[in-house]
Amino acid sequence: MTNHRADEYGGSLENRMRLPLRAARAVREAFLDDKPVLFHITATDWVEGGITIEESALFAKELAAAGIDLLDVSSGLAVRDQEARPPVREAVHVDLANTLRRASGLPIAPVGQIGELSSAHALVADGRADAVMLGRALLRDPYLALRRWASDRAAWPVQYHRAL
Repeated sequence: MTNHRADEYGGSLENRMRLPLRAARAVREAFLDDKPVLFHITATDWVEGGITIEESALFAKELAAAGIDLLDVSSGLAVRDQEARPPVREAVHVDLANTLRRASGLPIAPVGQIGELSSAHALVADGRADAVMLGRALLRDPYLALRRWASDRAAWPVQYHRAL
């Protein structure tokens, strides 16, 4: 949907994967072995002519071979029209993320419409995700995680103790 190149980095899926795979390998080689390298992947564009889950599964396999440690999975970011938006439902990317986990063997961290810590906890506890990425929920409430431990002063930064 966004790559209109006509060189070795555009056109076929193999060509479109070339640059991000080169970057993934370079980061993995340069980064400490005991530190994880996460990769944000779009599972589908939700629109005709966009990335499909099948293409993303092939890409995820290549990312695993490149040494990526975890996939941060979302969808529908390339086009902002109504038809290309993910469905509105809690944890919308979990099923897509699990498709990529099965294809690649990589741990997954879905993002998208996970607004409550209880939901995030349940996804990990039930094995439906290895981790969860929170975005808009933290924009709405930057103290969301700290509120989980509101009575535990040690969880809060020292600067906030007077406010507790």
